[in-house]
Amino acid sequence: MVTQNQQNLPPYVQNILQSLDDQQGQDIVYIDVHQTSSVADFLIICSSKSHRHARSLAKEVIDNYPKENAKPKIEGEDFSEWILIDLDHTIVHIMLPQVRAYYNLEKLWDKHLGDN
Repeated sequence: MVTQNQQNLPPYVQNILQSLDDQQGQDIVYIDVHQTSSVADFLIICSSKSHRHARSLAKEVIDNYPKENAKPKIEGEDFSEWILIDLDHTIVHIMLPQVRAYYNLEKLWDKHLGDN
């Protein structure tokens, strides 16, 4: 479900958020970092219920990523505690809740979270 705050996001980011939501990703957060990071414009962080769920979320994001764009780069798919998907301008982090709590990426970027 695209919220009011998400309507101003680029369509590809909305598509990623929708893909994660469709597969019941938990606590989905997006962070606009385009003014402070040369690595990406957006970070998306999502929790999974299990290792298998993490792989399913990653597959959904990749399957719905436009084929004409650069090929996604994936790290962590073997262990599935933390899967990172580099989609060029957007980096998606899919994490088990305990891993997400330990690394607390939101705190690192909290000044960029805004109202999403």
